[in-house]
Amino acid sequence: MIQIVDTYSTIESRLFELPFNISKWREYANGISPSLADKCLKDSERYDFEKEIVPILNAALSNQEEIRLAHHSFIEATKAINEKIRDVFHTNLNVDIILYFGLCNGAGWATQLDDRPTILLGIEKIIELKWTDVRKMEQLINHELGHIWHFQTRKTISFEKDNPQLWQLYCEGMAMFAQQELAADPWLFHQYDDAWKDWCHQNKVVLFNEFLNRVIKRLSVQDFFGDWCSYMGHSDVGYYLGALLVRRLSRRLSYQALCECTQQDVFAELTALAQQSMT
Repeated sequence: MIQIVDTYSTIESRLFELPFNISKWREYANGISPSLADKCLKDSERYDFEKEIVPILNAALSNQEEIRLAHHSFIEATKAINEKIRDVFHTNLNVDIILYFGLCNGAGWATQLDDRPTILLGIEKIIELKWTDVRKMEQLINHELGHIWHFQTRKTISFEKDNPQLWQLYCEGMAMFAQQELAADPWLFHQYDDAWKDWCHQNKVVLFNEFLNRVIKRLSVQDFFGDWCSYMGHSDVGYYLGALLVRRLSRRLSYQALCECTQQDVFAELTALAQQSMT
């Protein structure tokens, strides 16, 4: 079953002061799980902590009203969440959803914590991305639940080691697809506004073919994913491509088969979409 873990009261009592204090944060994080602080610190090693992370943490802590709004939205968005998963996917998920104050490790992070499936919702990133309202929070949670649904339904091993670029496109596409199914809206993209979606649609010829080229050549696709990256001046376009690819696969596959796609299945669909885009 989905378990909800709300650490807002601890954030309020231990972290609501400036500037950000890493020692107090570590105590707070270890109070959630003995492994959480080290997990977050290791993940943040890719960035300049003082220049890229601390300013975002201080900005969040200086806006307590936004933290309270995010907390309220979290409560509203997680009501009857087990029933919603059962109604749409006819299954139960085994996962903890934790609202916490992280180190810019992501607004949503589907991972493992103490050998248990976990969704970490980083309140500092949620504030930075302006996803504090109920609708944005709900879609963020649905997206991460989409990852959990995919991973817990899939019985075969991943092809991530063979082709990490294609695996990332497929996995993010599966999460987007699940998010859209839970919202009963096949064109829902919570990250950005209609202008972003329109741009992606208008440029899908370039986008699909460039992504296919990188998959074939085993080149990095990082600029297609992450709000801190961009391709042609637009962030997160890989989510758009993945959603279209999985949506197309879903027209002929059951939910179970969709979760079990092989590398060949996904590559063939990506190739077909790139070729179709050129016509």
